[in-house]
Amino acid sequence: MRKVRCCWRKKKYEAAVAKFKSAAEILPVDTVYLYLSLAYVEGKDPDKAINAAQKAIELNANMAGAYVSLGQAYLLKDSSFQANGYFTKAIQSDPDNYDAYIGRGLANMSVPEIAIADFNKAALINDKNATAYYNRAFCRAAIQDYDAAMEDLDKAIMLNDKYMEAYELRGSVYYFVKRNYKAAINDLDQLLRSDPANQSALKMRSQAFYEMKEYDKAIFDLDKLIELDLSVAQFYINRGAIYQQMNKIPEALADYTRGIAKDTLNTEVYRLRGWLYFEQGDYKMSFKDFDKILQINPKHANALYNRGTIYHIQQNYEQAIADFTRLINLDTTYADAYWERSRAYYGKKDLDAAIADLDKVIRLDPKRQIAYVIRGGIYQSENKNQLAIDDYTRAISLNASDAATYTRRGLLYRDMGKKDLADADLKKAAELKQSAP
Repeated sequence: MRKVRCCWRKKKYEAAVAKFKSAAEILPVDTVYLYLSLAYVEGKDPDKAINAAQKAIELNANMAGAYVSLGQAYLLKDSSFQANGYFTKAIQSDPDNYDAYIGRGLANMSVPEIAIADFNKAALINDKNATAYYNRAFCRAAIQDYDAAMEDLDKAIMLNDKYMEAYELRGSVYYFVKRNYKAAINDLDQLLRSDPANQSALKMRSQAFYEMKEYDKAIFDLDKLIELDLSVAQFYINRGAIYQQMNKIPEALADYTRGIAKDTLNTEVYRLRGWLYFEQGDYKMSFKDFDKILQINPKHANALYNRGTIYHIQQNYEQAIADFTRLINLDTTYADAYWERSRAYYGKKDLDAAIADLDKVIRLDPKRQIAYVIRGGIYQSENKNQLAIDDYTRAISLNASDAATYTRRGLLYRDMGKKDLADADLKKAAELKQSAP
């Protein structure tokens, strides 16, 4: 048995199994089968673990450890219901069996409140073992009791400062819940010292560095991720977004292009690259990306909006109107779509249609000051002076520091022969211009 224990300590489970088998052939006692079963569990061979545990139970029906091993084997087979039953039998045989409560808690993780009760009991039985605290923390985080989860994780790490899963979970809570990016990075550093190729930790740390505006460090982690797996489009997309934030436009475009090469149906990367081209004034390339998105997803609202905007810039008003109309059909409450379509109608001199869309904008967004200004300008061009005055007045009520609209209204009052009102508006406009920063 001394050689068996040596193999166990060194995690040489196959060698341990072989030695347990030899012992079982010579001396078929319950303890030998129990340890043989546990070795199979550690070696991730649940069927053989079950067979050995059942032999142990045949020899000793009250052997709690064998029921625990059966439960662990069924957990490996994702049979939580059966696992729960065997852990319960272990507890009935030995009410203070730490591993049985841990196992039953794991079997009930889908119902965190039930699992927590078992982890509570395990922690009472052995308050020096970090496992109960870690698993209880996991359940508490699942029910959004984050402060209690962090207390458990602190305890687990205090008891076992090599507990990498605890560092990962605590880092996740720091990042996603507490928004304490520095603390998250500290925990992820611990994890990555133990496992430098941990992609989950590298991704989270790169995002934390990004949030802290430590862009070079974020890129370093993404470089490592790409080195580990060249096929993941999202790594290139994330790095491209950081380069864009750093105003390294060629590098950002290159990474977005690499992302597209890895995932040709990823509409988000086309959107990012298309918008970056748009910001650079390269409307031809921008149009291609938004057009590609619409080939993949004809109902993509952002692509319709941006392609329509490019059509407008190119003075292709009919196509702009078509895109904004499609967008409105997708969402009849989208005020910006009516606004942009009104501009396209204005561009093609269809003033009635432009006013109809501006009416809709104002109904949907009554505080959009520019809509009143533009509608007032159209009314003024049509000699509907009182309607224009009403719109300019409403615009001024929404923004009393708008010198340009005072000027518009003042000049219109002058044309209408209302000198006192005109002079008052033009004086106000001059004062606002003079006081402007």
